[in-house]
Amino acid sequence: MKVKSLRAKLVGSVLVGLAAVGASVPAAAAEPSAGPLTVRAIELGGLGNLIGYCNAQGTLTATPTDYEDAYSWVCIAGGGGQIEIDMDDACRWHYKDHPGAWGKPIDDSRPFSWVCYD
Repeated sequence: MKVKSLRAKLVGSVLVGLAAVGASVPAAAAEPSAGPLTVRAIELGGLGNLIGYCNAQGTLTATPTDYEDAYSWVCIAGGGGQIEIDMDDACRWHYKDHPGAWGKPIDDSRPFSWVCYD
């Protein structure tokens, strides 16, 4: 009988202890958050061959029109016409094994700071 009584007291003490701990934890903290997932992009590298990209588009060369604007890249056609470069498309061309590649400059005021990610 003493063992049963001791077991009942022990179980009772544990339940009281658990209730006390549970009471001190806010309900929001006790349940897992259903917030948005964070996905990290993989850095693929820079765009070192924009001339090759422009050649593949049927134009002659590539150049920024403003050396203080990363978004000013154009392909130059044979007659001198300029075609704005879609840098995401240039990243996909440059990194063919990454069809979801996209580009972003490290610094918006530096045309040569483009990096491709996937």
